[in-house]
Amino acid sequence: MENIRFRVWCKHYNEWEKHPSLISQSGGYYQVFSRDLRVTQIRDKDHHIMMFTGMQDKNGKDVYDGDIIKDYRGKAYKIVYEPDFMTYAIFTGQEWEWFEKGNNHFKYCYSDESKEYFLHEFDSYEIEMIGNIYENPELLEST
Repeated sequence: MENIRFRVWCKHYNEWEKHPSLISQSGGYYQVFSRDLRVTQIRDKDHHIMMFTGMQDKNGKDVYDGDIIKDYRGKAYKIVYEPDFMTYAIFTGQEWEWFEKGNNHFKYCYSDESKEYFLHEFDSYEIEMIGNIYENPELLEST
């Protein structure tokens, strides 16, 4: 269970919550339990909650939902947990715009057999975490 980790981005203050270790949902609110046993109640509309993917990049950095990675070819991708596929999908900036407009079967709409669609298709030495969508959204603009 120690590999199940979360991080929480506070939209109001544009900063990370300090060391969240467990999140539970109750009555429309999430409770964040930090390592110092401090309990914070947050509303979903004020925060972004991201889960650890279970993967580290080539430099040993933990990769979370919402991170931006660069693959071995130098292409940047946003990592998003996709419930339809029950795994972490990767999107360039243009692919994400298309996906948000309602095309949730993006994998089957391409003919490029060499394209990766999911984070688990990479080995950790093939990716580098270069930022996240809250602190570095510009990293996806050119893709």
